[in-house]
Amino acid sequence: MDKAGATIGEILSIELDRPRNRIELADNQQYNHYRHEVLKFLYEKQRKVESVDEHRKKQSKRKSGATQSNVA
Repeated sequence: MDKAGATIGEILSIELDRPRNRIELADNQQYNHYRHEVLKFLYEKQRKVESVDEHRKKQSKRKSGATQSNVA
C-alpha cells in the first residue's frame, strides 16, 4: 500500500507503567488483554485485505451513490 492510501485502523490506549519488564508482563492481565486486542485486529485485517485499486473503486461508487441520492 502506498503512503497516500494508509489509514489508522484503530487506536488502543495503553495504560501500563514504565519502565516495563517483559518477564513480569507475561503474567499481567492488562498486558495480555492489550496483546489479544492487537493480534485480533491484525488477524481480522489480514482476512479483509483488498488491493488499492479495489478500495478506490468502492470509494468511488460510494461517493457517486451519495451524490446521486442527494440530487434526487
